[in-house]
Amino acid sequence: MMCIGQGHEWNAVHTIRVYVKRSIKTNCPCGKKCTGHDVPDAETVSPGAGGGERRIFTIHGLKPSNGYYFRVRGVSAYGIGLPSLESTAYQTPGGPPPVAPDNVGGGGGAVGILTITWKPLPREDWGGTWVAYTVYWRLKSQMDGKWSEVNITDSNSGLYAHTVGKEFYYLRYEVKVRPYNQFGIGPESDISVIFSAEDIPIGVAKNVLAYPYNSTAVLVTWDVTPNVRENMKGTLLGYQVNYWERFGVSPIMNSLSWRGETSSGIALGLTPNTWYTVNVQVLNTAGMGPISEVAHIRTYKQAPAMYPTEIYVYSHTAGSVRVVWRGVHTGSKEETLEGYTLRYWPFTEDIRTAIDVKTERYETEKVIYGIQMNMVYELRIFAVSRGGDGIHSQSVFFTRARN
Repeated sequence: MMCIGQGHEWNAVHTIRVYVKRSIKTNCPCGKKCTGHDVPDAETVSPGAGGGERRIFTIHGLKPSNGYYFRVRGVSAYGIGLPSLESTAYQTPGGPPPVAPDNVGGGGGAVGILTITWKPLPREDWGGTWVAYTVYWRLKSQMDGKWSEVNITDSNSGLYAHTVGKEFYYLRYEVKVRPYNQFGIGPESDISVIFSAEDIPIGVAKNVLAYPYNSTAVLVTWDVTPNVRENMKGTLLGYQVNYWERFGVSPIMNSLSWRGETSSGIALGLTPNTWYTVNVQVLNTAGMGPISEVAHIRTYKQAPAMYPTEIYVYSHTAGSVRVVWRGVHTGSKEETLEGYTLRYWPFTEDIRTAIDVKTERYETEKVIYGIQMNMVYELRIFAVSRGGDGIHSQSVFFTRARN
């Protein structure tokens, strides 16, 4: 059995020497003496002189201004013994913060602002009763290498916003943070590179065109805007397409946005056979640029409203079937029929594995190849026009049995 003695001494801010006394001369199986001490994260010291009653070991790497408890286990060839009772709490002396803040970065914010962020030190890393931070920054292109700095006295703060001026929008800055307290200065963080806040872009999307996609969608295209600092006042985030009914009474403007250097987008959820007006704006984190020229476009008429009926599946060859169905007619509010799609897939699988077979405009019969023997398939047929896909037929199940 081991116990922690009351004696201890400090020889550095991060080091403690603990005296351990053995309460029984031998307390290991078969009278074996304990040969050492297993102390996590500490330096083990061999038994000293003086009859073997006293052991001393030194623990390094402790944090300043923190309380610690200690336990000791005896170790022999037969294993590790039970731990001693924990010691009383020992407080390390205060000292400068032992570590630098993590996650130093920043960027964004209002125009003309340089935002610097970091992760505040946890209480155990203060090294004293309080901690403060010195925040440093400089233009990455600055030739003299001089740092600007400010002291942040709030121990829990993790942000500083400095006004650099609108003319210094979206420029690279080097930043770092160093903690300090009443005992001294801690280590500096690594240098991070961030950008000052962006300004509103002045670039305009050009050559805006629109095309009908189907009865409820239009395709909008434009030329990609040069993604340069002077044009974007930052960096391109994406594009926003605004659209509204051209001849509507008090029309409601809707918007969709796409990220990246794209040159097209599809506006969905529109009304069939209706005129729309569209324009485009570039985006960055500060906001939207000027409105582009407009384009006018009308959606197609409705997709086929009826679905095929009287669907029959016949054997054709060893690996194919012949499908016959009654077709549909389109009305005046629908686009002209362009053909049919036969969609089939193994009954035991998801519809997303389906295979589509297209037909010509007025075909009402089609051979499907690649059918496996003794497998049940599910089949649906729907009419197709410029307005989109029509309503799907009811499911028909078929199989190609071996003769």
